[in-house]
Amino acid sequence: MEKIYIEYKNFNGIGFYENHQAYIYETHTNSILKVHPVVLEIIDDTFKLDDAAVLNKYKHELPPNDIEEALEGIKNLKEQNVLSDFKIPSMSLSAKKETLEKVKDKILGNMTQLIFNVTEACNLRCRYCIYSGTYKERRNHNKDNEISWETAEKAIDYFLSNSDKSAARYVTFYGGEPFLRFDFIKKAIEYISGKDPDLHFSITSNGTVINREIIDFLSKHNAKLTISLDGPERIHDRNRLFVNQSGTHQTVSQAIELIKNEFPEFYAERLRFNAVLTPHENNLSLIDYFSSKNFSFLKDETKLNIGLVNPEENSYIEDCGYYEFLKQYMNNMRELYRDRHTQKGELQEIHAARCLLDRRIKQIHFRSHKRLSEYTFYWPNGICIPGMRSLFVSADGAYYPCEKLYDYQDMNIGRVDSGIDVEKIAGYIDEYSSVMISDCQKCWAFRLCSECFLSIRENKTFKLKKRRKYCANQKRGAVLALKLYISILQKNEKAFAYLENEDETNQYIGYMLDE
Repeated sequence: MEKIYIEYKNFNGIGFYENHQAYIYETHTNSILKVHPVVLEIIDDTFKLDDAAVLNKYKHELPPNDIEEALEGIKNLKEQNVLSDFKIPSMSLSAKKETLEKVKDKILGNMTQLIFNVTEACNLRCRYCIYSGTYKERRNHNKDNEISWETAEKAIDYFLSNSDKSAARYVTFYGGEPFLRFDFIKKAIEYISGKDPDLHFSITSNGTVINREIIDFLSKHNAKLTISLDGPERIHDRNRLFVNQSGTHQTVSQAIELIKNEFPEFYAERLRFNAVLTPHENNLSLIDYFSSKNFSFLKDETKLNIGLVNPEENSYIEDCGYYEFLKQYMNNMRELYRDRHTQKGELQEIHAARCLLDRRIKQIHFRSHKRLSEYTFYWPNGICIPGMRSLFVSADGAYYPCEKLYDYQDMNIGRVDSGIDVEKIAGYIDEYSSVMISDCQKCWAFRLCSECFLSIRENKTFKLKKRRKYCANQKRGAVLALKLYISILQKNEKAFAYLENEDETNQYIGYMLDE
């Protein structure tokens, strides 16, 4: 794979070029620095050698005057405490509290989302689905694991009693296809609403069993609906198939039209799409399709999410040459994104490109410049406190941090009969922090990282070997985003002015706030 940046050993930073201009991204102050090209060559040595030694080392490779100019610039940045060899000493959830105490404080009363594993049955056989049978060591669709009302009722009561401090609380219904058990969903929503009318509900559906009764009920109970839709018919029907292998696009489209025509308020306010990016020929197909011209509610770009095919070992990725497609497609989307921002084009109509790129760009744009050495503790990458952000309840009454870890039958954190096991949660966090610190303390991408337990768990243990594969992708993605961000600002300094009024903060900043 082409190396697009220079990684250094003696300080946490990287060097790279964009449009023939040299830059340093350094972690200590989260800064992007325009520098003399020679800086990229000599900067690592300046943390180990004095100026004379550096000059002597490079005098036959680089012009001496350029070396001296670069050394002066580096010296000034060090004096300003911008460039630094500071290393994170440890990772933790708090500067003042032990992990167990912090976990108790955050979970008990602050739970945000309860997720039901309604059913593992599905009336579709999508080719890329993680439950399709193409994935190694993953379950297939089945009717064996359907949560009972008795188990659900216990989980609901526990969640309600431990979420009263949360500003927003959600109950989510997960499948399979959840609406295959609409009676269960209906009973759960009515029970919860009777106890606490302020809760929100969300359901993700393949859209093929939606009818008037379902939408009428959802519209009356503060529910949001996400429909899986991969694009126009020729793209969608390549992969999203009924059991008999016929396409589903027409059926899904009819459901969307029903919502649009008979429930216009629900259509405008509570409907969103989830798409999986799959190989197709025309780079603008998704751009043209997911537009407010076709779906008026998409004037709000947050109502579309585009995800990638799960990268774990599976035959689908190999059969369709997925990574070759993805590399070219993302290059094209970056070009489109760059053109719209530099030519001051209409941004609202490139929802697909923004879905794929906005999160990284906003993470860079809204980054904190507080020096790492000024923080009192360092949150462990993108991990959650298991059970706080989401609490997944399985058919047999076990609690997991999310549906993905449930798929592995990993990181069980309690049961509906006994509640959350806070000691086990604290143990997971402490072990993760101790395993990762050796890599993270010297990683330039620490402040741009969102990896969590999922990328390090293998066979129910913490495996650095697995995680390092994810780290490589995380770093490459961060560099590409940095280069895109810079290339846009080179041509249009005010390109991101429209973001200034948004209430956007880097998740990392929120975690790192001093207590």
